[in-house]
Amino acid sequence: MDVVDRVYEELKFVIDPEFGLNIVDMGLVYDVHIQADKHVIVTMTFTTQNHPLQDTICKGVQFAVLTIEDIKAVTIKVVWSPTWNVRMMNNQWKELLIG
Repeated sequence: MDVVDRVYEELKFVIDPEFGLNIVDMGLVYDVHIQADKHVIVTMTFTTQNHPLQDTICKGVQFAVLTIEDIKAVTIKVVWSPTWNVRMMNNQWKELLIG
């Protein structure tokens, strides 16, 4: 498993309490980039711009990524475009929520 895949696997332990689902399956993680110096950049969004637990989720992301051996630093890049919507969730959860 390469480092990017490991990052995605670790991010599945970060839960968005609003839905009770992990941020990867929710489609909140848009990209993971690993720089040569083992610095990880996670590009992600939230379900709303005023999500009350943004800081908590970001701390969870940092903790999860830094558990991977040799990772030196994590930067979280929060973006608002594209705007998150339920259709971005993985198919299993999307089917349960919107049919």
